[in-house]
Amino acid sequence: MFDPGLNATLLPAQAPRQSVIALWSTPQELAHLIPSSVPLVSDAGIHTTGSTSPLRLHLPADLQGLTVECAHVPFRLLLDDLVRLNPDSTASRSVKALAHITKCALRVVAQGHLQPDIGLDGIDLWVPGPLTPQDLDLMRKLAGWLPPESFSADDGPTTADEAVAGVFAAVADLMPRTPSAATLTGSRPWASPEVTDVSRFTGQVRDSIIHRRSILQLRLMPPATPEQPARLHLFLRSESQGFVPMAAADIWSGVTGVGVQGEEDLLFLLRAGARLWSPLNRALAESAPAHIDLSDSEVDELLGSAGSQLATAGLEVMIPAELARPMRSAPTVRMADGSDSSGAPTSSGLFTVDSLCEVDWSVQVGGRSLSAAEIDELVESKRRMIRLDDGWVLLDEAVIKRLRTSERMNATAALGEALSFGYLGPTSQPSDWNEADDLADQGFIALDDQSDWIDSSLVDRQISAFIASVRSAMNDENFASPSGLVGELRPYQRAGLSWILTLVSAGFGGILAD
Repeated sequence: MFDPGLNATLLPAQAPRQSVIALWSTPQELAHLIPSSVPLVSDAGIHTTGSTSPLRLHLPADLQGLTVECAHVPFRLLLDDLVRLNPDSTASRSVKALAHITKCALRVVAQGHLQPDIGLDGIDLWVPGPLTPQDLDLMRKLAGWLPPESFSADDGPTTADEAVAGVFAAVADLMPRTPSAATLTGSRPWASPEVTDVSRFTGQVRDSIIHRRSILQLRLMPPATPEQPARLHLFLRSESQGFVPMAAADIWSGVTGVGVQGEEDLLFLLRAGARLWSPLNRALAESAPAHIDLSDSEVDELLGSAGSQLATAGLEVMIPAELARPMRSAPTVRMADGSDSSGAPTSSGLFTVDSLCEVDWSVQVGGRSLSAAEIDELVESKRRMIRLDDGWVLLDEAVIKRLRTSERMNATAALGEALSFGYLGPTSQPSDWNEADDLADQGFIALDDQSDWIDSSLVDRQISAFIASVRSAMNDENFASPSGLVGELRPYQRAGLSWILTLVSAGFGGILAD
């Protein structure tokens, strides 16, 4: 099909599925001006059917104004031949390039990167997307080695990037329109190869497309001082820029490269967010919205139900990683000394676990133990975010609730919980916890991407040793019978006697009944 002297230039159409390939042959006397590893001229001429028409080309500088005869062939008719073209064939480099780009576009579409759209004139389209950063990088690399013959016509793309995008668009718009698609779906739009006016669906389709190609990111920054308000900064993650976050201020100043589409997407998503959370309306009142200041109550809303609603709608609510330092609370059970700070006895005289043990509460944030004053501040706070001595922190509601109800937990309950979960030794944080890992990037994390620590009771070493000795005595199979005992103890009697002797050695008494 493709003789060595046959070149191919893409001529995009308003409906990409109707794009045309202009096939033309380079005159012999001009061949040396287009370096190539294969011959560009063939006496066989153009092997196509139908009449030819003039095509004005803009190749290298000394070929400007070149007009050649070409045959216009619908892209859909050449699709199979391009896919089957062997890379080692003698076809011209422009044909080989077109074939390779077509195969790459097919792979992207086959991976599911395909979505419905509506053209500017209201016609039904299928477009490639959402494109991943890898897809975009591939397209840039393809454009980097595309020969000028592939995008040199007056009626065609003016850059290599436009030519590659045109091939991807043509492949995407063609592939879903199989001969049976309209019959199976019972609908012509987005199924039939004929152009269909679908302007009545513009609103619904546009909403879907924007949500897939752009993401609005809301970054919460705590106040620099207690007197200043918290600030919410707007960022946009765009498909065209590999979904790298871009500050709204940079978008409005034009330094990001997203152009008018980025500005429109930012405003569209901001309006969608404002319908769910009214404070965002203040940003819409600005000519170039970049941030808004938040009151304490608005911060609580954003960190609570409002943040969840916005996330469900596709917006990203981000907080500084330092703000989400892991929070952990634990009651520590220790042996009571029987007196208060003045030396007065505290025991009621009754022998109970509560008279034996005392409970102290400890709280850690990011591995740092808080002072008693800071713990009191946590308990009394009505806000989701407070400032401690070493910075702001997002409160863990479960931990705060536990601290507020800590007076209900006596030593008996705390010790029972510790024994139930097997916490028999003091610890400051989980053994595999590493603050450097949690805050590795010192950047922002999603509001719902926080570490959860299991609260537990801690038992000090004195009580741990006592508990361990009691358990050991109950399981001591090598217990020696007392000297002078006449008779032989049964196993359960030996265990009971071992246990009572352990109690006696610890300063307690007990009664065994057999």
